[in-house]
Amino acid sequence: MAQVSRNEATNFLLTNSSTWQYFVRSRAIENGADVNARDGNKLTAVMLSINAWREFRRDLSTEQAFEHWSKCFGVLCKAHADLEVRDNEGRTAFFIAASDQIPELMHAIVQAGANVNAQNDFGETALTHALANSFSFISGLLFKVKGIDVNLACKNGWTALMHAAANNTLK
Repeated sequence: MAQVSRNEATNFLLTNSSTWQYFVRSRAIENGADVNARDGNKLTAVMLSINAWREFRRDLSTEQAFEHWSKCFGVLCKAHADLEVRDNEGRTAFFIAASDQIPELMHAIVQAGANVNAQNDFGETALTHALANSFSFISGLLFKVKGIDVNLACKNGWTALMHAAANNTLK
């Protein structure tokens, strides 16, 4: 039996069966699958789709990966996926996309109505988390998001400005 690399297998599955995968996801939802069900880490299908995007991105271009992800995300949103559900660290799907530094997904999740100021278990927002971790590009994008609250404080009392000053990211 011939060996097939992960790259070859992934490309085959994604390019030849994306319509089939979309159909299966849609049919599962039509048959009563709970789009807000959570796994042992309290991850929902939307959150797991962000993990899948990272896998797709290893083998595909950003555009191809986003196309596959957005089909799945669209099906989940149409089925009323709750974007405010939190994982075992209190992170929402938007927070996860921001902390994983995936602007394409962040934008789509915001467009679907996510709360950009949701705080995790430490009181961090996506913005304060990005600043605390010196994610300059992501924090720059977050400052432009309509409705972002730069004055929300983490549980330690730090605001976005304090994180930026502490990490020398004020410009």
